[in-house]
Amino acid sequence: MRTAIYCRISQDRDGSEAGVTRQEEDCRALAAERGWEVVEVYTDNDVSASSLSRKPRVRYEQMLEDARNGRFEAVTFYSNSRLTRRPREWEQVIELAQKHKIRLASVKSGAADLTTADGRAVARTIAAWDAAEAERTGERVSRAHEQRRAQGRAHGGHHVFGYLKPDASQGIGYTTHIDPEAQAAIRQAAEIAVLEGSLTSIQKAWNAAGVLTVNSGPWNSLRSIQRVLMNPRIAGLVAHKGEVVGEGDWPAVIDRPTWEAMCTAIAPKKGGPGSHNARKYLLSGYVFCGSCGHRMEAAESSGTYSKGKRAGTRWTVNRYACYSSTGGCGKVTRNKTWLETYVKALVGRALQDAPPREHAVSGADHSAEIARLEADIAATRADMLSGAVPRADGFAYVTACRARVVELQREQAQWARAAIEQSARPPLEVWQDERPETLEARRAILGTVVRSVEVLPLPRGFWTADNLPLDSVRVHTA
Repeated sequence: MRTAIYCRISQDRDGSEAGVTRQEEDCRALAAERGWEVVEVYTDNDVSASSLSRKPRVRYEQMLEDARNGRFEAVTFYSNSRLTRRPREWEQVIELAQKHKIRLASVKSGAADLTTADGRAVARTIAAWDAAEAERTGERVSRAHEQRRAQGRAHGGHHVFGYLKPDASQGIGYTTHIDPEAQAAIRQAAEIAVLEGSLTSIQKAWNAAGVLTVNSGPWNSLRSIQRVLMNPRIAGLVAHKGEVVGEGDWPAVIDRPTWEAMCTAIAPKKGGPGSHNARKYLLSGYVFCGSCGHRMEAAESSGTYSKGKRAGTRWTVNRYACYSSTGGCGKVTRNKTWLETYVKALVGRALQDAPPREHAVSGADHSAEIARLEADIAATRADMLSGAVPRADGFAYVTACRARVVELQREQAQWARAAIEQSARPPLEVWQDERPETLEARRAILGTVVRSVEVLPLPRGFWTADNLPLDSVRVHTA
């Protein structure tokens, strides 16, 4: 009998593949004991098989395809959890056993008889417990990350521009040592941003000076520059889902007031660090990717196919998406209309059940002061360019003004939410009024109920707005 061997390990920290090598040795021994011929070894190294992982298992999928094509009659693996932890994938394995008579043999979990109802029931039960264990592991990891954030400790990730790359032999850890050259580049960028508000000028200055990305390449994307400069970590700040939640225990490349002033100057839209098309879509700034935690952006467009079989027909894009071009994983999208309808209904129910507010509105409308500060910034920049004001003095003043603008914008948002709550119209009535001119008011109401919307990856399948599962979204309340 011909058999395939499948090996998998979730994490290979040193890249040695020692784990999968040991699995293959044990599987070959089992195959030899049974007199089976090994025709192929399928290995997925450093890939999780839990339902929470979206990293593809290329070799696993290839093995299933080869089984359907009759390349072998059995699959040998180390244990059930090495084969898969996903109940949905166990159904695929059961289908293989029933339709193609594929036998299963495990070094540690024993033989699974999927030709009988009892055998299939046992396999499904084991799969459910394996999935639960994977989810518990994910919860422990998430809780550990939360604890590290609460303690102001970095919990790893991609190399951050502004810091030296980790090197254990030199005693350099993750974001523990500032890169002097990158720090100088970031300070230069802050000055350009505050004085000119131009990412293009920063790009030209960096490329002219030979400043390289963390991958040792030129700066070809304005988005990548924006993402690097708006990263809270370079200011020594801990962030979670786009919000600063505290100070970190690592050195700051740039001080917080300067960083906030820089973010205000280069943000895609006015409204402070990290805001995206905040005045155009209801959920902009609230939606986050459940796979990587990156902020998702709304996109609406349409057109007509000009070539091919669809020439002359209309196409539309209507979604919230995690874009790799802005630092996300690029793997999660969700129908915009469906998601907004879901959140609208949830907020509507919350407003119906909420008791009437009795406290008075506190604070004030800072629009006039913000406008005055913006005018001062523009005038100071002009004076600096003409030489009427020394650059050092002007930069210090503009940085202070930018920091004050950020502070006032935060207070303004809080004031707007309170004002909506105490407006003449009940919040529910305002919420249900979907005219374009009420968008800001509805966004203010949204902020009183919802802190963030987490969009989870979908399992394999054909998904439309009519069959999307409600549990693929988690709404975190304010």
